[in-house]
Amino acid sequence: MAEPVRLALIGCGRIAQVAHLPALEKAEGIELMAVSDLSAAVARSVAGRYGVPAAHTDPSPIWADDAVEAVLITAPDRFHHTLSTQALEAGKHVLVEKPLASTVRDAEDLVALVDRTGLVLQVGAMKRHDQGLQYARAFVGDRLGTARSFNAWYRIGDLRPGIEATLFPPVFAETEARRHEHGKDVPEIFVILVRDRDSEGQKRDEHHGAHHDVRPELAQAHAARDRQREQAPG
Repeated sequence: MAEPVRLALIGCGRIAQVAHLPALEKAEGIELMAVSDLSAAVARSVAGRYGVPAAHTDPSPIWADDAVEAVLITAPDRFHHTLSTQALEAGKHVLVEKPLASTVRDAEDLVALVDRTGLVLQVGAMKRHDQGLQYARAFVGDRLGTARSFNAWYRIGDLRPGIEATLFPPVFAETEARRHEHGKDVPEIFVILVRDRDSEGQKRDEHHGAHHDVRPELAQAHAARDRQREQAPG
């Protein structure tokens, strides 16, 4: 029997806890050696839940651990390039959440680093493995005929909070992070975005001389916040 892949997780946030960690728990041939998160409380909680022997607030010990063969990076998007670079330079294979990087230049740098190291770097673009999308792709290619135009959209919708509350595992999070997660700061965010608008809630479009009324946007933000508060645990 083949030896398991010795893996470390970088970033113990929401996507890691509701998607990656449950999948790793079910997968065969994986040994989760360590987790890392800026929050010590979250890292320890996740490690305890999944029986992981090491929890860090800095990935440096993982880079230095020769026993770790590969890392799964689920930190926020803006850290993907830096963490992937550090992991590859430390000799680790990388599976990183999408997007690979924030700029084309950064992505090209990672490609060049892969060429130099011979390591594997893969982006978690899981939808290409979705059976529904595979069926649609086959239908378009084999049965639809010549495509003359194309339009696609993706919508989470208002049902998601209820579905997540029913199907997703509990998420360990810092109190402040949970406050943001449940949308209590949504109106404040909108206030920041529109602070340069005049007292009537309008801003002059410098290019077209038009005014944009932001009051409907603020009303929608308040409504979204109220819905999330009603659905938030506790």
